[in-house]
Amino acid sequence: MVRKNLELAFPKQSDAYYKKLEKQFYHYFVRNFLEMAKTAHISGSTLASLNRFSNVDEINKYLREGKSVILAFGHHNNWVWPMILSEMVNAPVYMVYRQLANKHIDGWLRNNRCAPNVIYVEKKSTARYFLKAAKEQQPSVFMMVADQSPSSDKGIHWVDFMNIKTPFYRGIEFFATKFNMPVFFTETICTKKYNYEHTFRLIYDGTEKVKEGIITQRFASALEEAVKKQPGNYLWSHKRWKKIIEYE
Repeated sequence: MVRKNLELAFPKQSDAYYKKLEKQFYHYFVRNFLEMAKTAHISGSTLASLNRFSNVDEINKYLREGKSVILAFGHHNNWVWPMILSEMVNAPVYMVYRQLANKHIDGWLRNNRCAPNVIYVEKKSTARYFLKAAKEQQPSVFMMVADQSPSSDKGIHWVDFMNIKTPFYRGIEFFATKFNMPVFFTETICTKKYNYEHTFRLIYDGTEKVKEGIITQRFASALEEAVKKQPGNYLWSHKRWKKIIEYE
């Protein structure tokens, strides 16, 4: 599956090129697993020292104005450790996620001690928390991983991603336009082993009038740009294009 995805995303490359990216991916995959495991044991101060946020002020500016924001992530590099941002902003931080089947692992994830201020929101309950923040006029941060492969044809937009027409959930676009919330793509770059730099790129300011699908396309384009900077560090092991090809 990894090779198939790489061939789709980077067509007409040499066998040596694909083997190099495959090797980088498997190194990344193991490191990512180890980083997730470390989350249960390290302190918040240690996690903060491993993650550098280059422009948190951009987030705080909107929060000071009384506006909630959406931080959109892809499965590139480490998409969990940025939750330490919850210790750096003066606002509730919600991590939207899909509840895990294993209740022990799910509880471990939600009760980690390195970022105790994160509020985990099961995907099915997302709308309730957006409504809560709006009703209470409480500026909040919503962190959403937004590049999963949709399981159905409902609630999706087809956009260009890695030069392939690809379905994306429209969740970030739906909530952003409904509640007039700015959206930042969160670019995460590995600077060295276990160290990351996160940069927030504004892709929607909460007021712009845009056609349907534009915000989703901007997210996909920003993610593609980030992936191309460190192509081995994307989650190539999932069936991202299962709606257009058959995986063995």
